[in-house]
Amino acid sequence: MVQRGLEIHLHDVESKCAFCGNEVSSGTLEELENYFSADEVKLLSDKVYKGKVQISNEIKD
Repeated sequence: MVQRGLEIHLHDVESKCAFCGNEVSSGTLEELENYFSADEVKLLSDKVYKGKVQISNEIKD
């Protein structure tokens, strides 16, 4: 998940991507951080999570 990757890189002092080894600029990290902090993204993530829970519950029944 991209958001998890962002969390890893925000706490990493190196500017290389842990997944592909490419350089990651502070500007790129800032753009991603702003994107994931947007209300629309949080609302969509919450809807997806609730949908996954509902599907899981339906499968169990």
